[in-house]
Amino acid sequence: MKFILFLLVCAGGGWYWYTNNNQITEQDVRNFYQQEQAWLDAGNSKAMCEALDEHFSAHITQKNLGGQVLTSDKAKYCADIEQLFAALKSLNEKMGGGVVFNQDLNLDKIEISSDKKIATVAIRSELRMGNESLLMMKVTGEGEETFVKHNGKVLRLSADETAATQ
Repeated sequence: MKFILFLLVCAGGGWYWYTNNNQITEQDVRNFYQQEQAWLDAGNSKAMCEALDEHFSAHITQKNLGGQVLTSDKAKYCADIEQLFAALKSLNEKMGGGVVFNQDLNLDKIEISSDKKIATVAIRSELRMGNESLLMMKVTGEGEETFVKHNGKVLRLSADETAATQ
């Protein structure tokens, strides 16, 4: 009898752990964006890449390039992020430091699916690169991103956005 009770407790605990570690919440999404800002500030391309689901895909329509659509999977996105941070590091070396990213995000709407497995976020953003006296690049965008949660870790699943570089 004790053994059966032990099995029931273990099964209940396992179910509770699995359910809580794979259901996404609005707060999980907000925490993800805060963490991403810290990775951006630190130039941590590895963490940004690890925060992508294995099936990640992105479709970015470039307004100022005649509506050209750029598509990306996880490998391409990771390579692009590493290249961006390498360019920033090189620029800082040439300019004596001080060149940073600054990002403003507006999470217009966060929707959690009924099974709590997917979060869909309507987002507007502005990413600036420069120093105190010079704005070198500004990218504005809006679109939709989706997130999943696996084993307690929130991962970006997709991004479908329209962006303009100024």
